[in-house]
Amino acid sequence: MAQEERRMTFIVVPHGGGDLSTRSFEVSYRRLRVAALAALAAVLLWVGMAVSYGWVAAQAARVPGLQAEIRQLQAERRRVLQLAEEVARLERSYEQVRAMLGATRPGADSATLYLPPAAAPEAAPEAVPDSPPRAGVPR
Repeated sequence: MAQEERRMTFIVVPHGGGDLSTRSFEVSYRRLRVAALAALAAVLLWVGMAVSYGWVAAQAARVPGLQAEIRQLQAERRRVLQLAEEVARLERSYEQVRAMLGATRPGADSATLYLPPAAAPEAAPEAVPDSPPRAGVPR
């Protein structure tokens, strides 16, 4: 003989009104466990969705600040490019001055004026180290 499945009975008693008959429902413990697990899964899913919504909302709140930062960085980049063009123009002028004065390298002729060569124009502004000004050479 197979073991009889345990069951739980729920009795519903109406309060007042015309039809006062009671109703009863029988549910097996297995179905109650399945229903409890389904309810737990639904609650966990809801909590997970709430947490992910909070994270997405926090990330979305950062967007205006990041856009402002991008605009600022683009403006700074334009300014750096302008300064790099100005440096290149000044280096060309400096080379012209050296050529007009007949500047040569040290040791070639001590009677002629020596002006140090300008930095390579293809060097990035960050790659050129700061050095103290040399005596007699304006910067």
